[in-house]
Amino acid sequence: MLVITLLVAGDSGVPGHLLTKLRDAACQATSLASSTGCVTADFETWPRLAQCILISLMLMCACAGSTSGGIKVIRSPLVLKYSVLQISRLIHPREVRVLKLDHRPVSRELIQSVLSSCAL
Repeated sequence: MLVITLLVAGDSGVPGHLLTKLRDAACQATSLASSTGCVTADFETWPRLAQCILISLMLMCACAGSTSGGIKVIRSPLVLKYSVLQISRLIHPREVRVLKLDHRPVSRELIQSVLSSCAL
């Protein structure tokens, strides 16, 4: 969070004095990372680099372990691997492959749970 705050505050397009820049950058970074919605500045007027950093932070933090503001990150590679497996089964219907995540097989129940939550 400290690095993100310094990067966003260091971006020359964020208006104000150094302490104001640090405060606004820290507040926006914390707010977007936790999906709380607190706003101290209009970060939509900030330069694209600062916006990209904040959006990346939002995606990484909100998806890391909980669903605060997004889907869990682990679901994305699981859905992708499942899609590749299904395409492979269309091409090679007799092939036997097991979906693995971190070299461990994934249960059918877990796959169904992930797919049903992503469909919503």
